[in-house]
Amino acid sequence: MKETPKKEVRNFLVLQKFRFDIALTFMIFLNFILLSFAASTDIQEMLKSFGLDIGKQKIIPVMILLCIIFTWIIGYILDVKVEYSQEFQLQATKRNPIIMKILENTKKLLNKR
Repeated sequence: MKETPKKEVRNFLVLQKFRFDIALTFMIFLNFILLSFAASTDIQEMLKSFGLDIGKQKIIPVMILLCIIFTWIIGYILDVKVEYSQEFQLQATKRNPIIMKILENTKKLLNKR
């Protein structure tokens, strides 16, 4: 069955938003890298006040590595402790009228037994 032009446009836009959301995750790291470049002189001066004379070439890779590790730790906490993906799916299901209708019909069928 061929989709109507309206549905084709909608599906195309939804697919593009999905791709944008995936790429947005990686853009966060790029943003942090650029921020590291911009703030590295300030961080270098702060470390000098503590007696640490570390060059810009050493600070930036350490900051990027710390960002990746910190992001992984937050992802682990959200996955294991908070069970974020299950809660997200539950909320998405509650907002989907088609799934809610199917669940209602299923409950009605189960209650008739």
